[in-house]
Amino acid sequence: MDRAEWRTPTSASGINIGTVPAPADVTQVVDAVAALHSSGARYAALFACVGIAGMRPSEAIGLRVSDLDLPAQGWGLASLRGALTSPGTRYTADGEVVEAKGLKHRPIDAT
Repeated sequence: MDRAEWRTPTSASGINIGTVPAPADVTQVVDAVAALHSSGARYAALFACVGIAGMRPSEAIGLRVSDLDLPAQGWGLASLRGALTSPGTRYTADGEVVEAKGLKHRPIDAT
């Protein structure tokens, strides 16, 4: 232990609860976006996945209908199989705009 070096962290890594929306606030945003009479209404599902289910945006964008088990009543199940990112053509191996990736901090084939 005498040789171990330790420094005080320079910043706190805690969550500022003042910046986290309450579940009622997220539901209100989802409902408001769903009620739009434009193509913007399609983002209600994205906001619900991110705000209510806690998914990363790239994970929510990577969802497919076959990944969902949605009962008529109550909570459903979303099986996350990967993420879709848009780093741009300069930063993908094949020159495509969108890149399919595995789940963050998981093996490539993790669900």
